[in-house]
Amino acid sequence: MAGLVLLAVLMLASDPAVAASASRFVPGVKWKAESTVSADFTCQGHMQHAVLGIDQEQIVIAVFLNGANRRPVVLRDLGRATASAFLETEDLDWDPNEDGMNLPGFQRSKKCKGLNLGDDEVDSLHLYWNHKAHQFVGWSRQVGFEGHSLPVSKRLSSSGIIASLFHGPQHVSTG
Repeated sequence: MAGLVLLAVLMLASDPAVAASASRFVPGVKWKAESTVSADFTCQGHMQHAVLGIDQEQIVIAVFLNGANRRPVVLRDLGRATASAFLETEDLDWDPNEDGMNLPGFQRSKKCKGLNLGDDEVDSLHLYWNHKAHQFVGWSRQVGFEGHSLPVSKRLSSSGIIASLFHGPQHVSTG
């Protein structure tokens, strides 16, 4: 039975249905179905899905926290190259304090995952669910930002990365 569940999760991760749902909620973005990743991003105990897209000159991520039929959280980033952008999950089973980092709301977990937005040109933007603020926050090892959690509602760097979160139609913009 566990094998069937794993197979279903792997099929959904490459299923264009997540990208199609993102197109319905966030039109005008070229969604990359092959970039879909699935994990429990908020530690709510259920599978969630994220997909990468490109909108003009920015990267867009739709994160479906409550199923593909519900409005996603939308993250936007101008700080990375759109042509080589990629989205991956990353482990949260580490202690940021051991690395001298202060990441408010970070919850170490063996089962929950964060998101890694990269482009092979600048350091990745590491996104995790802030359990105190109930929103995604990000951090990067870019010069001047080592070891600091930057809520996705603050200016992250001089390269133009900005983010904001709106509840209701949930959006997080970086850029």
